[in-house]
Amino acid sequence: MKTVNQTIYLIGILVAAVVLFAPMGLSADANDLGQAVSEARLEGQLAATYALNEHLSVFDISVDVEGHTAILSGTVRDSAQRDLAEHIAHDLDGIEAVDNRLEVDGTAGDAAAGDERRGERTFRDRVADSSLTATVKSKLLWNRNTSGLDISVMTRGGTVTLSGDVDSETSKDTAERLARDTDGVRSVDNQLNVRGEAPEDDGEREFADTVSDSWITTKARSTLSLSRDVGASSISIETHDGVVHLSGDVSSEEEKRQAVALVRDLRGVRAVQADDLVVR
Repeated sequence: MKTVNQTIYLIGILVAAVVLFAPMGLSADANDLGQAVSEARLEGQLAATYALNEHLSVFDISVDVEGHTAILSGTVRDSAQRDLAEHIAHDLDGIEAVDNRLEVDGTAGDAAAGDERRGERTFRDRVADSSLTATVKSKLLWNRNTSGLDISVMTRGGTVTLSGDVDSETSKDTAERLARDTDGVRSVDNQLNVRGEAPEDDGEREFADTVSDSWITTKARSTLSLSRDVGASSISIETHDGVVHLSGDVSSEEEKRQAVALVRDLRGVRAVQADDLVVR
């Protein structure tokens, strides 16, 4: 039975083994390794799912996968949580049967819940913070005003800290705005230092001129979906020769303005046409 860290470590070892021994023609061993990799992947997915579930994260649930059967062991507080753990395992693609050995103990999870109340970081907290860090970094890389800057991003408890050097107050403010506008971010600690205007980078300008329309459309859709202030699901996006066309419905003029501003700042965008983006 494996913890999440053990599972991730095992996956790394197994993948390395496949790469090393595949050229030797060991087909039977390769099949065994492939099966082991599949089982380890399923164990990692299921363990991470439990760690991120608000109803199960405080419990010590061990996961073992044999073939297509998930074996659950450990302790939960009541039968409803025991059934929930089994239901989640059944729903995982690749799992065909569940051997539920979880025991019910009315005091289970109290220690972990106490850790959360005392402010100690749980696995779920760390995953959430890591996801926010990755999201903010992506938005900074996509934006024409911050993409070439040396900005470090760290997140703890939903608070994003930006540090490093930027070329202007505009870049500093843009970086903070992009982070603050990210869904899930509670606050932003902007520690960026302005080191003076940097000369224009001809290479960056050339990239902006040649970036593909499909790249722009993908990043525009991602940027809007990651914004807390824009309802991206009701907005359609098309790009032709760097000109982004937005259509669909928004709830207010402010939401429309935000959507246009976010897309206009993406690398490679020449213009934004939003005449068909209607306020309902």
